[in-house]
Amino acid sequence: TAFFLALFCVCGSLYPQTKSDVLKQQLKIAGHDTLRARLLNELAWENKLTDARASIGYANQAIALYLKEKNPAGTWRSYKSKAFALVISGKEADALLAYDSAIFFTKKAGDLEAEAGCLSLVAGMFGDLGDFDKSIEVYSQGLEIALKIKNYKLMAMFYNNLADAYQNT
Repeated sequence: TAFFLALFCVCGSLYPQTKSDVLKQQLKIAGHDTLRARLLNELAWENKLTDARASIGYANQAIALYLKEKNPAGTWRSYKSKAFALVISGKEADALLAYDSAIFFTKKAGDLEAEAGCLSLVAGMFGDLGDFDKSIEVYSQGLEIALKIKNYKLMAMFYNNLADAYQNT
């Protein structure tokens, strides 16, 4: 028992902490806005399925910091996290606005792969809502980008998702 008591004193707990707990601890000591924004966005993504409301709050804080720093890459990632959490919350119209912002900032960052990834999430959202025509339209836009940048994994994903969407029409 002395060993476990010593272990508890050294480690602080016999149970591992969640990633979210570790990120929150790191956030408390983060010294500059760039690190704070990155940690906030990681918290937003980490909590998107378990606590969508907190996820949206973290994403909003990260967006504000990234906008202040004029960091389009960080900004699109935070809008994507926010949009995903909004979808989970059943707020698809708000999610679409956040995805539009994410796509705007992927273009500003010049990240075609990220743009295609965001389009895939938008198309999936439309498919989940039963709007397969819109889903096919958006998947096709993403496929065009994947073909342009010759990203074979993205091409395969878009072709597969298009096939699924066409099966549902």
